[in-house]
Amino acid sequence: MRPDLIILDVLLPGIKGTEVATLLKKDPQAKNIPIILITAQAQKCQEQNIKETPVDFCAIKPFDFYELNNKVDGLLNISHNKVENSSLPAGRQGDKNADKEKNINNRR
Repeated sequence: MRPDLIILDVLLPGIKGTEVATLLKKDPQAKNIPIILITAQAQKCQEQNIKETPVDFCAIKPFDFYELNNKVDGLLNISHNKVENSSLPAGRQGDKNADKEKNINNRR
């Protein structure tokens, strides 16, 4: 089973969340899964090693639930669109979005 999104804390027992994120992004089956890193230390999200870590978002605890929820929704939409487009033949990726717009306009 492949997760749609991964949320990691920076401090994990025995390994750092940044190390896990780096390992996941090197794995061909996991490299496209969005990763959110969370930390209680605000400066951690600003540090160079976090900026170089292949995560999609860094959230500072305590975080606003609605902000995190919106970020998760956005990352899932991006991730799902990549999966949908990758299953189309080359040159037809834009057709999928055009078909969606056409269906929406036809309902009006």
